[in-house]
Amino acid sequence: MKLLLFKYIKKAGENYCCRCLQEIKSSDDMSMDHLKDWMNSIDPERLFFDLDNIAFSHLNCNCKANKYGKRKHPGLQAYRRGCRCNECKRIASEKRTRLKIEKLEKEKSGASF
Repeated sequence: MKLLLFKYIKKAGENYCCRCLQEIKSSDDMSMDHLKDWMNSIDPERLFFDLDNIAFSHLNCNCKANKYGKRKHPGLQAYRRGCRCNECKRIASEKRTRLKIEKLEKEKSGASF
């Protein structure tokens, strides 16, 4: 079945890894990959079966991505990994603001001694 699927993926010109963008040259090296993390989503079942959320990747690229674990989205980790949606940008901005405030408070308390 995988050979047949790979044949048609290659015929359609879709045999490129969604992670590294390099050509997938054999069915043994191909895996199906979810573009967005479905496990930590609000509606995991819908996102798991959403055909627009599925692409192909090298098996190795997919395994590496899962080895480090997918982070919840939206969130600071997603921002650090490159997401620039409005919610991730807002979370990152709030974090920077909190760090600046903490730094100023620490400087104030250290200066009073």
